[in-house]
Amino acid sequence: MSDEESYESSERLRQWTSESAMMKKLFPTFQHIERIMANKDYPALGNITIASNKFANERIEELELKIEKLENNKNYLDEKLFDNPYPHIFQDIKAFQFFELLHQNYKNSNKALADYSFIYRKMYEENLILETFKPEMFRSWIAKEPYSKDSLDKIKTLSNCSTSDKIIIYNNLKQEIYYNVP
Repeated sequence: MSDEESYESSERLRQWTSESAMMKKLFPTFQHIERIMANKDYPALGNITIASNKFANERIEELELKIEKLENNKNYLDEKLFDNPYPHIFQDIKAFQFFELLHQNYKNSNKALADYSFIYRKMYEENLILETFKPEMFRSWIAKEPYSKDSLDKIKTLSNCSTSDKIIIYNNLKQEIYYNVP
């Protein structure tokens, strides 16, 4: 193994370990490997360094495969770990989580009719609430625990309940859920 290859291996290892503190905890041997590879005088170590570098490269490749599998399964695991509690209402778990954020924002409002009408109409318009879940069904559902919004005698049209503030809040919270933007 040339010095350049050894340097590349040590750089790859350093980059990987700095990006993944969790993996460092899981694999304490990386700290030992990193110390060996950080030694600039590794030709003096002879066969020990070559064997360590070979072991490190094999270990890195193995761990990279595990990370890739975890990343590929992330969406699947998210869906399995966090099932949509209302599949007859919301398109998916993210739509439900989005509704929850909106509810937390508006639950203490003194304009419940306008606020929840806006939530329903906007989410319905964007297909986050299913087409089959009509306004009457929403009113009935929202009146029950844990929401208890029984003052909704009707659902306003979107044009009658939209404000620029609501649209800004809606879009900001949507970005949080769908695009992980805080």
